Amino acid sequence: MKKIIKILSISVAALLVLLLVAELALPSLVDTDVFRQELSRQVKQRTGLTLTIDGELSFSVFPWLGIRTERVRLSQPTGFGDDDFLSVDGADLKVRLLPLFRRDIEVSTIVLRQPTIHYRVDALGRSSLDGFLAEQGSVTTIPPADNSAPTLATTPTATSTTAAVKTDTAVASIVIAGVSISDGELLYDDRRSGNSYQLKHLNVQTEDLLSGKSVAVSLSGTLSAADKTFEPIEASLSSRVTLNLSTKSVAFNQLVIDIKQASQQLVAAVDQLSLNQLQQSLDVNQLQLDINAQNLLPFPLSPRLTIAKAHIDLAQQQTSTIPFTLLETGLGISTTGHVTLKDWNGQLMYKGALNNKAVNLQTLLKKMQIAYTPSDSQVLQSLNADTQFSGSLNGIALQSMKVMLDESSITGDVSIIDFSAPHYRFDLSLDKINLDRYVPLSTETNSASAEKTQGANTGLAMAIPVGLFRNLPANGVFRIANLQANGAKLSDITVGLVSKDKRVVITPSAKLYQGTLNGSITFLDEAKQASLQIDTVLAGVNFEPLFSDTKITEQISGVGTINTNVTVVDVNGKQSNQGVVAIVIKDGAVKGIDIKKILDDTQAKFDELRGKGTKVNDATNNDTHFAEMTATLHVNNYIITNDDLTIKAPAFRIGGKGDINLNDESLDYTTLVTVVNTNEGQGGKEREDLKGLAIPVSFTGKLVAPEYKIDFKALLKANAQKDIDKKESELKIKAAEKLGITTTNKDGEKTTPTKAELREEAKKKLLDKLFK
Repeated sequence: MKKIIKILSISVAALLVLLLVAELALPSLVDTDVFRQELSRQVKQRTGLTLTIDGELSFSVFPWLGIRTERVRLSQPTGFGDDDFLSVDGADLKVRLLPLFRRDIEVSTIVLRQPTIHYRVDALGRSSLDGFLAEQGSVTTIPPADNSAPTLATTPTATSTTAAVKTDTAVASIVIAGVSISDGELLYDDRRSGNSYQLKHLNVQTEDLLSGKSVAVSLSGTLSAADKTFEPIEASLSSRVTLNLSTKSVAFNQLVIDIKQASQQLVAAVDQLSLNQLQQSLDVNQLQLDINAQNLLPFPLSPRLTIAKAHIDLAQQQTSTIPFTLLETGLGISTTGHVTLKDWNGQLMYKGALNNKAVNLQTLLKKMQIAYTPSDSQVLQSLNADTQFSGSLNGIALQSMKVMLDESSITGDVSIIDFSAPHYRFDLSLDKINLDRYVPLSTETNSASAEKTQGANTGLAMAIPVGLFRNLPANGVFRIANLQANGAKLSDITVGLVSKDKRVVITPSAKLYQGTLNGSITFLDEAKQASLQIDTVLAGVNFEPLFSDTKITEQISGVGTINTNVTVVDVNGKQSNQGVVAIVIKDGAVKGIDIKKILDDTQAKFDELRGKGTKVNDATNNDTHFAEMTATLHVNNYIITNDDLTIKAPAFRIGGKGDINLNDESLDYTTLVTVVNTNEGQGGKEREDLKGLAIPVSFTGKLVAPEYKIDFKALLKANAQKDIDKKESELKIKAAEKLGITTTNKDGEKTTPTKAELREEAKKKLLDKLFK
């Protein structure tokens, strides 16, 4: 026994001496130049690539079998450029020698100093890696270094297969102390798409991931684009990682991911993230995601997403319900909710709910540096929303949604179908809202400026933003129980929206001022132009409160109907419009235009000309009542032309024609007032002289306050002709009486004989006397 121990001791001592000698002698025994040449030759024959080793090359044997080299370069495959595919400024690789006898591999920290990889894609879509594999797809004869018989080496191609060879030299264990990459660089150059990116300052530090213990891991680098289409992105990762090969699990503890771009930053911190392949599960504990966005918006944004716990069953391809909190403390926004994920036949599906805590919108707008002051300071005090949601990576649906804005409530469903080419569907209901309370508070105090602004707004009354209808892929219905907008009060509003291809149809309906609104608005996006066809009917509406509330005019009252048929055409942003608006108003009045005073002034003029005393009547009620008003308005590029105005009243008739210019709110209009009855109504026998006369009255100036003028010259001319006709009639009657002629109409009423009748009767009387 002692002899055996002695032999073993001598053997071990001898081995140690041999190793020591090898460690000392190897650098002098190995010709590094020959080694470089042989290694380059082997790489060239096996891969077709050129390997170049520059600088110092050294070896070690004990206790580590290792190699250390300075600059190493590997060329690009054929056809991918003259630069290097891989270059390393220096590398260290050491394997502990003694454990190799136990079939254990213990590798010291693998060190790569300033490695650079230039990965290129050519115009045909082939990459450097494709070229590298193509270089290997051949059979080559590799002559050995000792000049013995050459051996045949076959490198498998992309379509070849290799059989596994059973061996009794299986590795018992592998230990890698770590990997150290310092100041690495990855260059990606895609000549097919024209994109080029660089991952620079790549640093990787790891301890032994195969030890089964918790080891430190850190990575960092900077991503940028050659064309500077985006600001460089700095990213880093640090964690304590535990890799368990027996349970096929990996755990990340104190995982921190930090991504920065200019003044924007995203930091994700996870207490623990565990992936277990045997149990097919993924667990996350205490995730916190912080975003710090500066200069992205006019105000700073710093939201924080927190998830306390999440479990994903990879076997069942679904998660348990994950509660989360989203906070934006700077803006005062707080949202809580939960989400559940599931893989549905290869498609990721999700569902959950959101609850937004009420926020003061006026305070929020100030924090967002938005200068907006509503007309009513009591609005924008509270906004909150609750909704359920479900969807996939292709679309999302908000269900049972409820949004509260002050006293208004919106409920319903909204969905987005296909994020890549969105189409919207909605079914929403609003209980009540007064939009006038939310109109921005006007700072206009100068009345002249206010009038100028009002005119500009009215001038654009028919300028419709046609662009809003373009690319409007939406279908749905929006209901409003009660609405006030621009002073008008409407109820039971329903707006339907249907879009298909390049056609959008909106169908509004509502109740307002004892009447109804119905119709359709059709948008067509054609090749060279876009058009908007407006067809609406406003029926049975009491116009006095409507026009008064909307501040259109205080001059019209009555109940009636307005039919609108107008087409707006948009060609490259320039609009034109044509159409017809038909108006019928009954039992109404025109205020501010006193027909009674016009008639009195006219009669006074006649009396003055005849030398009669004039009766001054200053009393006026600025009110002209009528039984019916009808008019057809022809619209042509913001100019309204009318030639058939008719107003019927008991004592007179009014006809009119002229133009209204919406661009500058002006009118040039002439009416003819005809007295038809002097026995009743507005005037009586005091205006007997006016019966049958058409009194011309011209209206000019601004729509809001028109000026009128009686054309007395034309009136006197018409009256003179009336007097001539009257005198002629009297003479005819006297002549008829002398001749004994009496003429009647079909009703038996006496009429004035015509000249022809008088001439014929006189001839007859003369013949009778001659032949009597």
